[in-house]
Amino acid sequence: MLKEGGFKKQIAGFNVERIGNAARSLALGRYAYERAREWAMQRKQFGRLLCEFQGLQWKFAEMKTKLDAGQLLLYRAAANADRGFPSAEETAIAKVFCNQSGFEVANEALQVMGGLGYSQEELVEYCVRRCRGWMIAGGSIEILKNRIAEGVCRAQLLAAAGKGVKREADRSQAGSRLPVSPKTELQAAQEIEDVLRVLSPRASKVLITRLASDGPNWRFPKLL
Repeated sequence: MLKEGGFKKQIAGFNVERIGNAARSLALGRYAYERAREWAMQRKQFGRLLCEFQGLQWKFAEMKTKLDAGQLLLYRAAANADRGFPSAEETAIAKVFCNQSGFEVANEALQVMGGLGYSQEELVEYCVRRCRGWMIAGGSIEILKNRIAEGVCRAQLLAAAGKGVKREADRSQAGSRLPVSPKTELQAAQEIEDVLRVLSPRASKVLITRLASDGPNWRFPKLL
C-alpha cells in the first residue's frame, strides 16, 4: 500500500521508466539497422551489391537520421534530470519519437533483408515486434501526444481565459462605477468553463486560483 503522497511520487518516477522504454526502442532499431546494413554490403542482386542502389541508400540515410535524432532527444531528457526526476514533457517527446523511429527503422531493415529478415533466423523480426510493443507500454503514443499538447497550449489558454476577466477586475479596482452586468459575468464564466474542458485537472486548478486572486469581486458559481 502506498502512503500519503506516495501515488504522486510514483507517477513522477514513471518518467524514468519511459526513458528506459525509449532507450530500448532505439537500441532495437539500431540493431536492426546495423544488421540490414551488413546484409546490404554483402548481398548481390542484378550483379550489384544492394548498397549500391540509390533507393536503398536513401532508406539507410533516413534510418540513420531518425536514430541519431532520437538519440539526442533521449540524451536531453536524461541529462536534464540531473537534479531530480526527468521532465514529463521532454520524456514524452523522447518516447514518442524513439518509439516511432525504432519501429520504423526496424521495419525498413526487415524490408531490406526481405524474407530473411522476416524469418526467425534473424533477430530483425523480433526487433519489429518488440518495438511495436514499446509503443503501447509505458504510455501509448496517443496519450503522450496529449501530454505534449497540454504543455504547448497551456500558456496560451491560460492567457486567453484570463485577459477578459482581468480587464474587468482592473476596472473595478480602479474605482469604476460601472456595474458588472450579470450577463457579462455569465459570459466570462462560460468562456473560462470552455477553456477548462481542454486543460488537465491540475492546470484547471491553477487557472481558477489565478482568476480568483486577480478579480476578488468576481464570482464563478459554476467553477468554485
